[in-house]
Amino acid sequence: MITWLRDFVTRVGGMIVAPRSTLEALRDGQLRGGLTDLVVLALLQLVAMRLPTVVSHVLFMNDVGFADGLLMLLNFVARGLFIPVLATLAGAVVVGLGTSYSIFGSREEGDPESDAASDAPLPALDFAALCALPAVALQTVVALWVRLGAPTPPRYSMMAVAALWFVVLLVLARLTDRRAQRDGGSTP
Repeated sequence: MITWLRDFVTRVGGMIVAPRSTLEALRDGQLRGGLTDLVVLALLQLVAMRLPTVVSHVLFMNDVGFADGLLMLLNFVARGLFIPVLATLAGAVVVGLGTSYSIFGSREEGDPESDAASDAPLPALDFAALCALPAVALQTVVALWVRLGAPTPPRYSMMAVAALWFVVLLVLARLTDRRAQRDGGSTP
């Protein structure tokens, strides 16, 4: 657990402070877990921003029954994860097109070594998830800052800044892969 937490902080902090070196470490196989980090950070964002709603859904389970209350809670969580996951999937398509990574996996038929690696997260999905981490972190920090009484920034301008940051990191991911292909010519 401690190792995962340290790696989580390394990946999130690395994408905020030094995204190029973090993307290069992912490309070299030193980092994995971008998709898991994104889901955990988005769930933490839901709890941090909407704790009263989460508690009310849990308490609602007593009134309407466990199954109905659980469905409402899962619907709420799914709505919170929808935009980060959809953006990550779209980003994986963008990163996967024209790079050495496959969007749907890099397994070649008849290659026994690639069958063993098929359980690993998809590189294009990891790249896109790592690129989405700073945007989700920014939205979480701003939401917590507002909860502490700071003036509320316009919602759409904050979403635009987060989306722009995500797009810039996706472009950086593509450039990192192209530079690595040009310099080394190897695929992951």
